[in-house]
Amino acid sequence: MIPPRLVALLLAGLSGASFAQESSPQRPPRPDLSRRHAPPELLVKLPADFVQYVRIPEGGLRPRLGIGETGLALLYTRGEGAGDLYVSRSTDEAKTFSPGVRVNPVPGTVLSWNKTQSGSIDVGPDGRVHIAWISRGEKPSVQYVRTTAEGELEGVRELGSPAGLGSTTAVTVDDRGQVFVVYSAHGPDLDVDGNQMARIWLRRSHDGTNFTEPVAIDPIKNVSVHSDLAAHVDEVMGTVYILYRTAHRLYEDNPVVSRSLRLISSKDRGETFDVSPVDNLRAIRDPLTSGQLSQEKNSTLATWDGDGRVAWSIIRRQLQQAQLPVEPKSVGPDVVCTQAAGAAGGNEGILTWLERPEKEADAPPRLGWQVWLREGRLALGNGHAPELPLGDGQVVFPRRAGGFTIVY
Repeated sequence: MIPPRLVALLLAGLSGASFAQESSPQRPPRPDLSRRHAPPELLVKLPADFVQYVRIPEGGLRPRLGIGETGLALLYTRGEGAGDLYVSRSTDEAKTFSPGVRVNPVPGTVLSWNKTQSGSIDVGPDGRVHIAWISRGEKPSVQYVRTTAEGELEGVRELGSPAGLGSTTAVTVDDRGQVFVVYSAHGPDLDVDGNQMARIWLRRSHDGTNFTEPVAIDPIKNVSVHSDLAAHVDEVMGTVYILYRTAHRLYEDNPVVSRSLRLISSKDRGETFDVSPVDNLRAIRDPLTSGQLSQEKNSTLATWDGDGRVAWSIIRRQLQQAQLPVEPKSVGPDVVCTQAAGAAGGNEGILTWLERPEKEADAPPRLGWQVWLREGRLALGNGHAPELPLGDGQVVFPRRAGGFTIVY
């Protein structure tokens, strides 16, 4: 029998208003309490259009999403290896997109490799779009550009070519318009094998033009160059969060490698940082992993993958730590999941991923998802996209009237 408190939470969560701005939002119906002995995930049936699907414009790959007050900014790649970045805008919740505009001034110069890309995007409080990426070449470099108030791309700024530059970037903007650009590169310290360790580096700008010198903000632990970086400024607390993964030997006489997922946080707008653990991966090799941070109802939502599984967690604001990871209930034991992407809206949250049978590495991936009730972490429904993804990755956002849209 379901405890009365869980039933109350379920009723409150699904019947209460979210951040909807339309008059008749489509919300999940009240649970059927006559089915008391059914599993929690079967107590409600989501409306057929609660999760909607949109294709990436122009056959693009590996999308990244910035959400602003007036709409969406979608960043995607075209081409493999040395490809191009394009940005497109939508003011109608992805029903239509503006024609894509190439971000990199020299064609075929954006690092995009092995199912990932180096680009990142955010939208500032003034509606300007901010983009960072890694430019390929003999000396790869960190690139940054923003749009004007009218939406036109300004001139690209090069932020350096440090030794050991990693393969991804993260950019985020706070409520004052301060820009945070994050990347990994070699530091001065050596690991137990005598190799230079990668660190997390931060550069800041108050005007999008002049940036501070790079500062290493992580503990002295080797950072994985195969891990996505994610950055987000919490809209409630103003805390700057950065998600990343380590990959370093612990002891000279022990082959064990730490591949812990970590959260860096700053309460003073990037002056000082603390670090806390999120998850610990156990793998012999250093795998490609994804990670994402986005706004939750009154905190920040973290999603990530590793060891063939995906998970989400809400960050405990007062402690600057992630809660225990939650994994989807709808994935079988013989399925490998990658490319986690999540979003939260009102009282619901969604986790999306790409999945393949464990023994069929070359099988085309399917895009799966599961929706949860925020309170109590009760699973409300799950499903798959009607068509196979065009590339490796997807993004998801909450609609104002309720429900979620996946762009893939």
